[in-house]
Amino acid sequence: MLERYIEKNIFRQVYLCQQLYQKKKIALHTMAERLNVCTITITNDLELLKESFGQEILTFERTKNTCKASFSSAYSLLELTQRIFRRSDFLRVLNDFLSGNTHWSEIAEKEFLSTSKIYQIRADIFEFAEELGYLQSDHTIKLPEKDLRYLLLAISRYTGDRSAIPYNKMIASSAADLIDYVEEHFFDRDYPSSEREIIILGSQLSSQRARQFPIQFSDDEKQTAQQTPLFGLLREGVKTLKSTICTNEEELFFIYSLFNARNYLCNNL
Repeated sequence: MLERYIEKNIFRQVYLCQQLYQKKKIALHTMAERLNVCTITITNDLELLKESFGQEILTFERTKNTCKASFSSAYSLLELTQRIFRRSDFLRVLNDFLSGNTHWSEIAEKEFLSTSKIYQIRADIFEFAEELGYLQSDHTIKLPEKDLRYLLLAISRYTGDRSAIPYNKMIASSAADLIDYVEEHFFDRDYPSSEREIIILGSQLSSQRARQFPIQFSDDEKQTAQQTPLFGLLREGVKTLKSTICTNEEELFFIYSLFNARNYLCNNL
């Protein structure tokens, strides 16, 4: 659902980057059909990618019908797509809004956006909130704490922007130790670097917001979690390591959700 609000040109360029990175060669007409645009638009998007990744693209060859490219192995696909997503005005403004800045003129000045542009994005954010059931009768937006955190993590995953999640070295270290503990004690459980990063970021969100913004899970969610070996292992790990990342039982359920997930988005998304 969130992707439907991201600017179409950003979404197209991310998709084209993914296809080129993975397949090395793409057919322009096929990309045009999939993205529901003309081949000229695809050509323009590809030229923009070429300009944006001058150092990252080693070879680039475009004909009338195809495009071939090879990327330096020094750059992961995630790094490249995050750079594209960071150009999304919608994601940057949504990140500011979720971080607590509701002054649209300040956001516009910070993001170098015109008045008309910021109010268009504001309308999109309110439409997004209404679609998810967050828009109140008094036309304010009220997000459950759990979903707000997942949205911040999703934006961080998209863009690589960590500005909404202050870094705490002690919390980061405790989260990394807990990940290691789970990997050592849970059969065939491995967290690659990208997932470790999300768990560590989520743990810092937990530490930052737990006292002022308590999180809540339903009885069904808690019962389901408590029946899994992973939840028991996390509880044991927090106690054994004397971890500082869980201030109460509700936050342990949040940490569990980070360890148990593979796609960090809010429930409605």
